[in-house]
Amino acid sequence: MKQKNAFRAIVIVLALAMLMSATACNLLPDPLGEAAVTRLVQGNLDTLYLGEFSKEYMELVHSSEQELQDLYMEGIVMEAEYFAWYWGIIDTDADETLEHLDKQLRQNIIDLYIKISDQAKYEVESAVKMNDGSYTVKVWIQPIMIMEQALEVYEKGSYQPLEDYRRKSQNVDWENISSQEYWAMTNEYGQIIVDMVVSLLPTLGHDVHKSMVIQVAEDEDGYLQINGDDLGTFNSYVVTYP
Repeated sequence: MKQKNAFRAIVIVLALAMLMSATACNLLPDPLGEAAVTRLVQGNLDTLYLGEFSKEYMELVHSSEQELQDLYMEGIVMEAEYFAWYWGIIDTDADETLEHLDKQLRQNIIDLYIKISDQAKYEVESAVKMNDGSYTVKVWIQPIMIMEQALEVYEKGSYQPLEDYRRKSQNVDWENISSQEYWAMTNEYGQIIVDMVVSLLPTLGHDVHKSMVIQVAEDEDGYLQINGDDLGTFNSYVVTYP
């Protein structure tokens, strides 16, 4: 298992760039008004985390429900890939991706992350226009703590299927096993991790509220765009990884 943030930062940047490039370019230039900016921020967050798209938001960004659904799923797959990397199911240094995993395991990871993302809790306050013409939007987030819960189980050695796997894998000559054997072991381990996290879903917990401000300002072409760094910070709060 790996506990670094660099790979997730890349995932976040890709997901947000994907969303913003598909929506921001369709926005009308300022003035939109504070209510429209609030809908923009709410809609972007609902698209990324809940796969929900209001009629008002779709009209605002000139996008169809199918286009936004595709964006939502692409973002989910990126987060699922990070999940697999974090728990050591894939090794990105060896150019491994979700596509290398057994098809069923891959789908199980994606389905798990949809269930986790569905538990996202956040509130968007009304946008406030600043003197320079930009907007600030305060948001409140209750971080999902399931990865902390899972890590505690992982480190305690209290999940029996994982302990059985650990004992079995101690006798594996990882340097000399065949590719087929390697992926069989990898898929077995990956499914155990997925099952372990799934078992925690009924008791999934949230941390105390965190607040932050998301900025919305004109880009060089005069179109309003949500600050990518702010969205990246928000994303890191939604599901926290220890």
